[in-house]
Amino acid sequence: MKADLASVVSDLLRDARDFGSLASNCLGAWPIDVLRELERVAGSSADMNARAARLVTDASLFPLHRRRAAPSPLPVEHPLDSDWRFAAGEPRRLLGRVLSGLGPRDRFLLLCVPTIVLEAARQGLAHRTVVAVRHGDPIAAAMRHAVPDATYVELDKMPDMDAAAAAIDPPWHDDTALPLIERLCLGVREGGMVLVTGPDVLTGASSAERLSIHRTDHQLPGLQRVGPWSKVRYRTPRFEERAFQAAGIGNVPPAWRTGLVQAHRRTGEVISPSSLHPAGQWRERVVDGHRIWVRPDAADGLPFRIRVCDSVSSQSQFRRTASVWTSGNVVVVGGERAELDRLLDASADASRDRMLLALLEAERKAVGNADLLPAERLPLSAMP
Repeated sequence: MKADLASVVSDLLRDARDFGSLASNCLGAWPIDVLRELERVAGSSADMNARAARLVTDASLFPLHRRRAAPSPLPVEHPLDSDWRFAAGEPRRLLGRVLSGLGPRDRFLLLCVPTIVLEAARQGLAHRTVVAVRHGDPIAAAMRHAVPDATYVELDKMPDMDAAAAAIDPPWHDDTALPLIERLCLGVREGGMVLVTGPDVLTGASSAERLSIHRTDHQLPGLQRVGPWSKVRYRTPRFEERAFQAAGIGNVPPAWRTGLVQAHRRTGEVISPSSLHPAGQWRERVVDGHRIWVRPDAADGLPFRIRVCDSVSSQSQFRRTASVWTSGNVVVVGGERAELDRLLDASADASRDRMLLALLEAERKAVGNADLLPAERLPLSAMP
């Protein structure tokens, strides 16, 4: 499957009612790139330049009624976690596909799909749910608390559990995703169905080529592709909305991002899983619902500088230079090592910590929208 953004925008432009509807149907293209393409069309002598100019203006407008983040027992998403969660209705649909053809006692294995874990619990299936987790992951800790009746297994100690089916939504980078897929396969019986999500056709170049599941010339290890791919939508996390804000875009829908879902069958191939991608030097602190990742080794001794990042790409310069990165996409460059160490100290006096106060102010500043505030944390039983 091949497509280019210019052609997609050209095809959709005539019927697009606003920027949000256009961005939602551009095959996973980053809305900032969609805006740039509209600006190019608006500046040309093409027939559609007036319509493109109207959508460029519309992109900067905030809708009159902003959504509020749905209550969840899970921590808010963090941009460095590669944690995009499915839009409303998708977990139920995907779980239905996992369960299709299973017996009433068959167990199924889930990895990197916390919202499907919650959906399984809502349907009374926690006792059949096996969740693969990584040690020290706060998302895993929250799932254990919300769904205690599920079985949790450590990724680096994946047993031969003979699961009848599985689903995985891995980060879309080979070095991270392929070892996860290999370990997932260790827990699935031969012939078991495995759902794998990957990037849509126009998702950015930082996505792994081998995980672009619309390609037909690659097979994932231990898996045989079955049938055509289908679409899935992801909700827009707070950090992504902040990135759009920083780029001057307000009118982005709550579920603009699309991915592709591909079913596979577990083959009899024997897999020797490669090493898990290292977690890196980041350490985490949670303050008032904000997740703050700190990398003390990135301190440069200079006064710290704070800004809202307009990107979540693995190619962002801040991936190399930031010493702090928050769940609101606020980044810090520089700082003293002592400042960063103090930021990680939960017993430190927050009212006297200049960096923490500045970070929280940057998290809250310029939001002006209830949906950008941390969602209320509710137990699973109280979820709508």
